Amino acid sequence: MKNPWIVIIAILPQFPEMYRAAAELGLNVLSITDEVFDVPAKIAPQKIVYTRNWTAANIKKIVKRQLGKTKPLAYFTVREEELIAISKLNHEIKNKNINPHRIVEMCRDKHAVRQALKNTPFTIDTALADLKKPKDPFPGFKKIVKPMSDASGIGVIQVEKDDNFAQAVKKSYAAYNKNMKQKDYCSAATKQKSARYILVEKFIEGQKYIAELFVHKGKARCLSVVSRGDMTPPYFKETYNYAPAKLPAKTYGDIAKKACAAAKALGITHGGVHMETAYDAAGKFTVIEVNLRTGGSGWLHKLVHGSTGIDYIKAILAQIAGKNPLPYLRENKKDISLLALIPADGKGRAAKLPDHTKMPAKPADYRLKFKLGDFCLPYPQTGDYRGYYIFNVKGRGPKAYAKIDKLIAQAAKHLRYKYLIK
Repeated sequence: MKNPWIVIIAILPQFPEMYRAAAELGLNVLSITDEVFDVPAKIAPQKIVYTRNWTAANIKKIVKRQLGKTKPLAYFTVREEELIAISKLNHEIKNKNINPHRIVEMCRDKHAVRQALKNTPFTIDTALADLKKPKDPFPGFKKIVKPMSDASGIGVIQVEKDDNFAQAVKKSYAAYNKNMKQKDYCSAATKQKSARYILVEKFIEGQKYIAELFVHKGKARCLSVVSRGDMTPPYFKETYNYAPAKLPAKTYGDIAKKACAAAKALGITHGGVHMETAYDAAGKFTVIEVNLRTGGSGWLHKLVHGSTGIDYIKAILAQIAGKNPLPYLRENKKDISLLALIPADGKGRAAKLPDHTKMPAKPADYRLKFKLGDFCLPYPQTGDYRGYYIFNVKGRGPKAYAKIDKLIAQAAKHLRYKYLIK
């Protein structure tokens, strides 16, 4: 097919690299989005349609209206909320360069992921608690309660004392129920489980890292192990990421190797994988969460590309199009990239973008997603952020990482992370 069509769903203004990669690969793009934004004319989609209805049925109607009898090569998104809807549509068109629908459904169900990894050393002690009569499955232990399927850390709460367990379950489900209402957010089976149970896990000791993977023909390779900074408990939400993580080579290699082994155990066959992990002082590696996409709705592409030169998103699109993705996975630099996130302020307004001229390095990219003063619920009522900074620092020596530490300290000073639920 000459210049085949790819349908790109809900790609945010922060990620024009998606359209650049599609243009360079000779793909025609139908963009279905809910945000108005401009991209350079050279990479602009051939067609743009605006909607806020992300069900598979509505997307299918839009495609039929726009493309007529032309069958798209694939549907694609980097936003986890739409992964199930997109996978349903890809299953219908039978593109063999995409993960099977059952694998996508499994990875959107945290309990199913735990079950798939139960015979590996990478899993967590997990149980289901009945929402009507929540009974603590791990008395005497710190634990995490979370919805079966969530996005952006919504509803993930740490429980320090057994007496707080029932209240944490109630808050977790309330956050999930308020935010996760769209029809195709998860499979019907997961939705039924989520209406009856909450997931409970023993608290995992150890530092949290992200493994950003690419899988081709069933073989996983780790593109980067990424550091993450979180809010203080009881809530979990990233405040910054930087790639690559500052780790001894042996530790870094062990995390990368075990993340790839976990992806194989889950049966993942294609594409980008965003794997949240923990690694303790004894070398125990644990999988916390798996998403079949580039992390952060495109932010992790920026960190991987900025630190290594790997064209992560182009490799994914090339694979979908049946082309060889491997040339786009070659490293051509060894730098560090930092993402600092801008939250809503305590009153739910978009926070003011700090003066970047006072930062110790010039940002490679920065923007607000909303106008200053726009109302938006702060975390944990919603997992969204208002904007971001990205910094690229040359080299990976002690001075380069010292500069990253200084940038993180400056970001924390300017960007106050607040949440309202106590």
